[in-house]
Amino acid sequence: MKTLSIAIVSCSKFSSRLVNILSNNDTTLMDYDFKVYSREPTSFSFNYSYDELTRERWLSCLSIIYQSLKDNMQLLGQSDSFPLPEIFPDSQPMEQLPQWMLPRCLTLGDLSVISKHLRAVNDFLITSEDYLLIMEDDVILAPQAISQLNRLIQEHIFDFIDIAGGDGLKVHEHHLSLLDTFYLEEKTNCATRTACAYILSRNSASVVSTTLSSPVMPIDWSLSVALHSRNQRMGVYWLDGDIMVHGSSVGLVKSWRQS
Repeated sequence: MKTLSIAIVSCSKFSSRLVNILSNNDTTLMDYDFKVYSREPTSFSFNYSYDELTRERWLSCLSIIYQSLKDNMQLLGQSDSFPLPEIFPDSQPMEQLPQWMLPRCLTLGDLSVISKHLRAVNDFLITSEDYLLIMEDDVILAPQAISQLNRLIQEHIFDFIDIAGGDGLKVHEHHLSLLDTFYLEEKTNCATRTACAYILSRNSASVVSTTLSSPVMPIDWSLSVALHSRNQRMGVYWLDGDIMVHGSSVGLVKSWRQS
């Protein structure tokens, strides 16, 4: 029987959402062992400075995930509003890319969130567990959510499943249906939607750890970069089902970025 490790990342220093998650017995979370990553670090386990090398690394990472960002914009129906070059420009990219794609300095909030995801992944890698579920504190869990996800890992082999989604990015093609509950769309572009809730295999956790140890981009884009990091093909899926909701995306929870 495959095993599931669970980590909850508290993105805000004082999170009422964390209290709500832990007090909701219907989710079956309390039937499982889990860790909460809530402490605001006084220093980070990595060195970060926004310099010319960091900007160059941003553009290098952007070239890796560029197609997945284009695909996501198309799914959102915003391709016309934010026209992008057909392929990532090899020369003078700064002049051809929209402002939201250009290199920027990560905020202390970005770095704090990344550090907590990294700690959760590294703690998982020193265990013998098969999969790791990471949830941020703006996730809203449905009844029996954790039990259902435990059933999912027994039925399917994968490297990464984006569970909660967000920002209007929905599954459009059901490539796999499991237990009449889970509908999975395989993402050959290795795109993530958000970092709200996702499951990692040991294989993908290893490359995520490497990527987050030297951060360049925010957590969600960093996950997409990591899933492209090996020559071997990653089994990446988006999940569609009434298991979890990304509270910040649907306006039910205030995002840490707004705090």
